[in-house]
Amino acid sequence: MPAFMKRLTLLLAVAALCTVATDAVAQESARVLSSWDDPVKLSDGTETVYRYEVVYDYDTGIALRNAYDAAGTLVETVQVAPPGAPSAEEIEEARAIILADAAIAGVAARSNATVEGGFILFADQYPACAAPARCLQFDIMPPSKTESLQFVVVDLRTRTIIERDLFPDL
Repeated sequence: MPAFMKRLTLLLAVAALCTVATDAVAQESARVLSSWDDPVKLSDGTETVYRYEVVYDYDTGIALRNAYDAAGTLVETVQVAPPGAPSAEEIEEARAIILADAAIAGVAARSNATVEGGFILFADQYPACAAPARCLQFDIMPPSKTESLQFVVVDLRTRTIIERDLFPDL
């Protein structure tokens, strides 16, 4: 194969990988926070079951409750505020972000502490948590659980720690 064809093949392969990576990031811009099934009485008097999902869009900071009929067709979308409790997936992602931080992981390891919590913070509690941020607060707790070593805030929109010691005087 000529050299230019090898380069072209390599360039196309890199472009394909970039497209796949971009698609993966785009898919993560929204996440289902919760879902459930509920019976619904239709206008004709019959009953059916709708599937509901609360979906949070990290780009906009908006949560929507979508309703799907039994065939899976979207029949209703309503914005919900506040966006609701964090999902187990969000809490685990935020914990992983915290434990990937060398300084915090060091404190946790030295004191045998655990990462506890995952409470939503809003702008009135911490201004950096204004929408579209999605902030979760965690406590770095020693085994005694008597007092927190550190209060940490993670913004899941940016997937970063935005506060390493929320209450330094405690």
